[in-house]
Amino acid sequence: EASASLSQKISLGDKGIAEVTRSLCEVNVANAEAYDPRDEKKLKDTIRESVGFQEVNRHVKSAMVQWIGGVVKDKFEKLVNETGEECEDTEDTFFV
Repeated sequence: EASASLSQKISLGDKGIAEVTRSLCEVNVANAEAYDPRDEKKLKDTIRESVGFQEVNRHVKSAMVQWIGGVVKDKFEKLVNETGEECEDTEDTFFV
């Protein structure tokens, strides 16, 4: 699942976060492919004739950042709920 994979990346600390960031920076809808080439052409023509690829890329990145924020929030809520009253003793258990 995508959320589990992201959580694992974040668990790697700076290295994992840098990898996720690089992936976001590489979003380029113009390079996306569809199963049916006719669908791909139609979609890309629509994007080209309306808001443009740069705007769609910005929107995709923004949506992904929102999703990442939700995954991180869920991870912290789970950790805090699991530790309960022992929260002070969990220094080494975050992102494990």
